[in-house]
Amino acid sequence: MPPLVQTMFRMLILKSFYEHVPITDRSFLQASIPSSIGRLTRLEVLQLTSNKIYGSIPSQLWDLSTLQFLDLGFNDIEGEISSSISNTNLTHLLLGTNILEGTLPSQIGELTNLVQLDLSSNYLSGAVPNELISLSNLAALDLSFNFDLSGSLDGLCNSTMMILQNDTDATIETPLFFASEPLVCSCCTRIKD
Repeated sequence: MPPLVQTMFRMLILKSFYEHVPITDRSFLQASIPSSIGRLTRLEVLQLTSNKIYGSIPSQLWDLSTLQFLDLGFNDIEGEISSSISNTNLTHLLLGTNILEGTLPSQIGELTNLVQLDLSSNYLSGAVPNELISLSNLAALDLSFNFDLSGSLDGLCNSTMMILQNDTDATIETPLFFASEPLVCSCCTRIKD
């Protein structure tokens, strides 16, 4: 096996280094995520934010049990979020500002170590799964600017900073909410000017 391939199999972190480069100086990474990503069995961090990644997330990515930090935000990733997501050990799932569609899989509730979940600015729809309430370590949730999400998040009120709505004119009270129908949270308060 060539040394470069051996090194990739041992890789723990795969990161795009464009995040600190001014936008005018960037040469964006433009590619799809290959199914061979599943061969990186020790991968813990995959951060490819703010590139031109396109296509869907290969199912092999969700088989990486060591994956803890996944940031694919601000790309052109499409398709649905797989129910196989629970095979990972994610603490941070950042998929905001893509072209994801469909419903949120209930298996997200099995990511017991999840601290941050950003699915904002996609085309997600349907009911937010009740299983999200079981995410006791969740500190930040952003579901804003999606197609048509609905449901109740009352169980997350006291422990999670949430951005739920597209109403950017609303002022905020802690815990953080941009309160927007049809998402409902009885502990959320919208303050009027």
